[in-house]
Amino acid sequence: GGQSAKFIFKPNEFSTYDRTVHFTPLWFPDATDYTIYTQVWDTWTPDGMLSINLNDYVSIQGSLYDDWYTNRE
Repeated sequence: GGQSAKFIFKPNEFSTYDRTVHFTPLWFPDATDYTIYTQVWDTWTPDGMLSINLNDYVSIQGSLYDDWYTNRE
């Protein structure tokens, strides 16, 4: 069988729904594709080093104010 890995954001202890959350500045426009560039390198095998460069995108829909909730008592 093959091996696989997955990148996820750190769990946010303040999330109402136990979701992983990453914040972007509020002035980033909605409905825009932001290019993400990722590098994985320095992964060694008996035959040498593995490395990969990937491009993908993230699309922001809405803002922090649309779905962030604080429960003040």
